[in-house]
Amino acid sequence: MGNSNPILKIAGIVGAFLIVLIAFFGFFRFFNLVLSPLSYMLSIFYMIFGLTLLAVEVAPSWFLSEAILRWASFLGTLIGRGLVYLYIGLLYVTGGAQNGVTSWTYLIIGIYLLLLAIANFVVGYVDIQTVQCASVASVFAMGFTSIKNVFDLELSSVINSASMAGPQSSTIGAQSFTPGERPQSTGFKARVQNMWGKVTEGDPVYIRILGTLAAIGIIVVSILSCFNFANSVLNPLTYILIVFYLIFGIILCFIEIMPSSGVTNWFVERAAFLGTLTGRGLLYLYLGLLFIGGGSQNGASSWAYIVLGIYLVVIAIIFMISGWRLSSNRAAGSLPNSRV
Repeated sequence: MGNSNPILKIAGIVGAFLIVLIAFFGFFRFFNLVLSPLSYMLSIFYMIFGLTLLAVEVAPSWFLSEAILRWASFLGTLIGRGLVYLYIGLLYVTGGAQNGVTSWTYLIIGIYLLLLAIANFVVGYVDIQTVQCASVASVFAMGFTSIKNVFDLELSSVINSASMAGPQSSTIGAQSFTPGERPQSTGFKARVQNMWGKVTEGDPVYIRILGTLAAIGIIVVSILSCFNFANSVLNPLTYILIVFYLIFGIILCFIEIMPSSGVTNWFVERAAFLGTLTGRGLLYLYLGLLFIGGGSQNGASSWAYIVLGIYLVVIAIIFMISGWRLSSNRAAGSLPNSRV
């Protein structure tokens, strides 16, 4: 886990502890469950996020921290944790501004988390640049002789591969085929079918359809809500959540609709839980509960939030049950980022 700066490490531990502390006190404000269900729901998730960050910051080699980093490897980087601090910090600041002077603690801790996020971004970026410079320097240190040997090795492997190829193999452009067989289509439709088929093989198709509808629903409701600019002043917490809903919806759209695309692979490499039904089910559950809490808090006019939230919770249950059933039939040594 990249965090060689002791000051930043201490600051991260303090930030995670403050998240847990404030969420703990917010959890026991039971009247919020009726008056402000969204805030109460967020307090529960703040506590979960804070405990997760605290485990990673304090004891990254602990077995629980290793399990967390196995499924969410982005938390093992400064920039990754900075994104989480940025997310929670913005929610704290907007939540405090929404509730007035009585929530000054949310404002102060939110500002601290935002500063911590910026520090993580800066130090993480500097570390990446340092590693890249060291890598470039090592490449130049190899000398032209070593580079020439690499090219010679590549050239010999290409020649050997060409000599081993059978005479019956032919090519059209970049695609090889055997005489008597019809070359496979390489158009847009074929690429989409290929991206879909690679992952849905052995996976119920209805799962992908339900997930796709959920992701599209999140995007549509978020976009429509973004045009309610009055919320940015009257209800800043809800408005900033809408922005994050839109981001989550776009990510889920890539994963559900184009599971074999480069964008999806990039996300799954850094958050392996997104490549599993159970992991995405937990994310749908998180979003669904927030949608329900936000809709019930804002009255009947937010029926779209409640309907979408209920759908997401149902989808989450289906995903987690299906994921559990499929994972129970797999070999024990399957990789965490193997898509189910």
